[in-house]
Amino acid sequence: MLVSFALPSLLRNKTRTGLTVLGLAVAIMGVVSLLSISEGLRTNVLSSLEKTQLVIVTKEDISSPTMSSLDASTGEEIEKVSGVRDVLALTIFPASLSETSYTRPTFVIGIDPSEEKKMRDPLISNYLTSGGMFASSSSSQVVISKKLADKYEKKVGSTIELSGKKFRIAGISDPRVSILQNAVIMPMDTASALSGRGEDAVSSFYVEPENPAEVDALARRIELSVEGVSAKSASEMAGTVSGLITQLDAFFLLISSFSIIVGGLIVMNTMYMNVIDRTKEIGVLRAMGWTKDDVIKEMVQEAVLIGVLVGFTGVLMSYLLKYAVLNSLLSFNTQISVSLALFGIFMAIIISLMGGVYPAVKAAGIEPVTAIREE
Repeated sequence: MLVSFALPSLLRNKTRTGLTVLGLAVAIMGVVSLLSISEGLRTNVLSSLEKTQLVIVTKEDISSPTMSSLDASTGEEIEKVSGVRDVLALTIFPASLSETSYTRPTFVIGIDPSEEKKMRDPLISNYLTSGGMFASSSSSQVVISKKLADKYEKKVGSTIELSGKKFRIAGISDPRVSILQNAVIMPMDTASALSGRGEDAVSSFYVEPENPAEVDALARRIELSVEGVSAKSASEMAGTVSGLITQLDAFFLLISSFSIIVGGLIVMNTMYMNVIDRTKEIGVLRAMGWTKDDVIKEMVQEAVLIGVLVGFTGVLMSYLLKYAVLNSLLSFNTQISVSLALFGIFMAIIISLMGGVYPAVKAAGIEPVTAIREE
């Protein structure tokens, strides 16, 4: 019986209810969209790292390869460590990709193609889908990932502009390592010049072990044998990245909490105004036998209905934002899992309930005789 009162009560003032739902839905959209970014990162990065049997060597106490800088001669020291099969030096740095009306960030990776081909499982040349690798001496040719080629409709022989300089595409690759899936690969010398690093400086080394099963042990030996470096297996790196993404989740929730608080206040204001508008009606219901608990239950049901409407609207808006904006702006696809969508709906219901507590108590406190006398 009580349920039959809740929906008509909310629809009595469609504009007020609609604006309330929209206001809180925008907040829920913000939470779900931000968390979908970290879910996309987690899926994109961790899935490839966990399958890669490599040791990644960077400068000591540096969290990102793009911030690392090592002398190229460090590679010779790494090669002397027991259990090392091959060492590939990389220069990694962010760059601007100018293929639309505005520039987009991407990564540039410099390698020596002759060294890359020596690996047991070459990172790039082994996964070419068309074209071929550039020569070590070529300063104007690059290999791009299949993801970038599809996004910008590029093919072998096309040109691509990076930080104001044009390059011709020699090949298109679909590599397993996530950072390579959103990168432009070029000769080491060209990358060093474009990045501003000296010829003898590299960002990191990818080390291939003689025995893939001993990749973690090899990482420890490298750290003990080579001074000033941090060596982690790809699986260890995945654990570190997972921890950073968890911290990112917490940061996103902190940012979103302000809009969530505002959304809760909006719900409280709407339901409080509903109580004021329906004072006489509530008095009549009390006179007909409704108890205070009945009034509170009815108000709680209204709050739950608002929460459900907000949750579904917010999640739907998150999907629209994902496909219309985020996936185009970011170098990876965001992910809205079923659990994340349910989290958004659950959060909306909880916020609505919290916003409905005071109005419900206020409504339950209305005295029948006083209320009926009101005009």
